[in-house]
Amino acid sequence: AAAAATAAVAAADPLPLTAAAAVAEEDTDACEPVALDAASTCAALEAAMEQCSVVVGLHTDQATDAAVDFALSRGKPFAIVPCCTYSVDFPHRRRPPGPDRPRGGGAVTTHAHL
Repeated sequence: AAAAATAAVAAADPLPLTAAAAVAEEDTDACEPVALDAASTCAALEAAMEQCSVVVGLHTDQATDAAVDFALSRGKPFAIVPCCTYSVDFPHRRRPPGPDRPRGGGAVTTHAHL
């Protein structure tokens, strides 16, 4: 019974053992650190950002505005999950006008405001 179960698992496995080992080796090679100078690092980052299909920011802190601005400037969809509003660091963040505040709101101080 054990041999039959092993054969069934082997038949269901899409990669033979040697192919799985090769993939694992490729993954290991891909994870090796590579020393880049500042210009190469910036160029690689810019290329990755330009090619991305969506911008996702998780716990973006002070980078929230930059993430949104980047996505809007490139016409990319985005989702931002901020942790803090940083109202002191970003006093220019203002709530938009609304029925009860036709000239706009005050400072962004809560997640609901953000």
